[in-house]
Amino acid sequence: YHSHPAFDPNPSLRDIDTQAKYQSYFSRGGSMFVGMIISPYNRNNPLPYSQLTCLVISDETSSDGSYRLPYKFEVQQMLEEPQWELVLEKTQWIIEKYRLSHSCVPMAKIFPRV
Repeated sequence: YHSHPAFDPNPSLRDIDTQAKYQSYFSRGGSMFVGMIISPYNRNNPLPYSQLTCLVISDETSSDGSYRLPYKFEVQQMLEEPQWELVLEKTQWIIEKYRLSHSCVPMAKIFPRV
């Protein structure tokens, strides 16, 4: 995710290109990669919460062929309390799966200054 702090969360051409690259990278491992753009301080937004755009980039290109087409999808806000036991279970699964990964960053380790 990234933010467009003070304007609409519509993807720029750079956003589209970056998202397409991440999708390509993550798809090699069989994973999907959903992009999110958040606009927390847009003065044009009358609502009391941030604007959010979720998107994926298709393989289709624009009519002039200069960029791949983004597809936005709707997000529904969850009004009920999350199922915390399920959240904890999934979080623990992620921790166990990746804690010994060769690319894991030891967050508790103090790194020396360079």
